[in-house]
Amino acid sequence: MSKLSLSKLPVNQFLNKLSQAAAQGKKETRAVDFFPNREALGAQCRDLTINTKQSLLAQFLHIEANNESCCIKIESEKRKSRAAVLIARGQVIGCVYGSLALPQQIFGREAFAHLVADLSARDVLVSSFYIPENIALAAAAMFHGGKFIATHINKPVMALEVCIDLIDKSQGPGSVVVLDEKEEPVYLLYVSQGKLVSVNALAKNAPRQKKVKDKQSLVKYLEAHPTSQLMANSVSFRHYNLSDDLTFGLNPLKNYTSYKEQSPLFNSNAKGSELGTLLAAQRLKPIDSFETSGYSRMISTPRRNTATKLNMGIAVAHPYRIDPAQAIGAAV
Repeated sequence: MSKLSLSKLPVNQFLNKLSQAAAQGKKETRAVDFFPNREALGAQCRDLTINTKQSLLAQFLHIEANNESCCIKIESEKRKSRAAVLIARGQVIGCVYGSLALPQQIFGREAFAHLVADLSARDVLVSSFYIPENIALAAAAMFHGGKFIATHINKPVMALEVCIDLIDKSQGPGSVVVLDEKEEPVYLLYVSQGKLVSVNALAKNAPRQKKVKDKQSLVKYLEAHPTSQLMANSVSFRHYNLSDDLTFGLNPLKNYTSYKEQSPLFNSNAKGSELGTLLAAQRLKPIDSFETSGYSRMISTPRRNTATKLNMGIAVAHPYRIDPAQAIGAAV
């Protein structure tokens, strides 16, 4: 493998490459590890309880109505899946879903739809917590920001300063990934207003990872590992309307696509589908009807109102290269 071949990939390929390697037992790092870590944030985060036995819709709408910023991670042993959603100002700004039933990670609305379906299951493990808005936006830079690889700087400590300065000059928050001599992502750094605000250890076997909690200890690590490389992501959110350009709402019913899904997990003929149950209870009418009906914890009680066709789309170019023609309502 050539030097820094992983970090030169688009972000979605970068995360997929890591997750595939993790599934094969070659690495510890998975795509969900690139989301905020509660332990690393410490006192910067607050408890957020997601009760899967109550209406998820009501809980999501509460987060949206209060413009909260938070992170929700789930793991389902039954579905052999992991997922994480990043929420900023009450809107989904990043989401990833991976399962052994899928050939690669999926992102955005489709990932959120799968996450909600898994979240409705009884066996799911949930980790959820409120985070500061600047942390949420810094984490989102990896999903929407431009990428800078400091390959021309020999000393990693100097590369760190260049990356932080670059993010600051972009007038937005950002993130920096530190790769070790084996090209393994070791640390994920969050930068806001020209300062390093959080260090997230990515590899469980990272050298002295428990001691790297701030810039001072990070500099010591980089000095001890002079072959480390850094990759920065930054985006100026001042130039975007978050509610329209880069995010979508938390109402899961609006995020299930009305077109025929290509994902293996979306099987319109699968009986007992969580998604089918949800759509049937809400009287939604996708192109391919689901053969299930009944109660779903996504809603309090079934309603009989007819849902109108959604008219939403995604037209923002970002690292995940979402094709607007495949976005929700593209054919409307």
